[in-house]
Amino acid sequence: MNGSFDQRRNEQHDDDLGLGIVDELASTSRAEKSHKPRGWIFAVVGVVVLAVLALVLFSLLNSGATNDTSALKAKDSVSNTLELRSGGKATVTTSESDRAVAVELSGLPALDESERYVVWGIDDEGNTMVLLETAKSADQAGVKDKPALASILVTVETTPTPETPTSESEASVDLPLDPNAPQEDGTTNGDDA
Repeated sequence: MNGSFDQRRNEQHDDDLGLGIVDELASTSRAEKSHKPRGWIFAVVGVVVLAVLALVLFSLLNSGATNDTSALKAKDSVSNTLELRSGGKATVTTSESDRAVAVELSGLPALDESERYVVWGIDDEGNTMVLLETAKSADQAGVKDKPALASILVTVETTPTPETPTSESEASVDLPLDPNAPQEDGTTNGDDA
């Protein structure tokens, strides 16, 4: 044999007969394929996360006042009218059976364009919720199935409304309301007038 057999024996060669290239191409194509679905999955997950966050944010922003003023008409309603320091009145009405609170503002003096009257509900732990935000001279709002509110606070705040009261109180009242508290007209809630 021409000695060609011996030459091949001394040469270093791969026994895989080019399978290394095939393996490399196969692993490259698998890597490329695995990146494409991951990017698509991340995009879908991102959209879902954003949608859930938007719903939660919308829910939190609207979880305050539901504008349910059923406390005003409840048979067991108790009201207390407060004079605001800058003028006007705030009437706070609660109903234990409806677990509701309503606030009516009236006779409010005009404010600067950047200011609003804000009625806050505050629980025992100091957490706040906005029950009403208005620049009108009269307005009302309420919430049913209220959390355990400890007090109602009225302030004047600049827009946008902060997360907690920042200005001095116009008026405040502790809850639950005292049914025997004197009213502006000299009567109490328990009077049959």
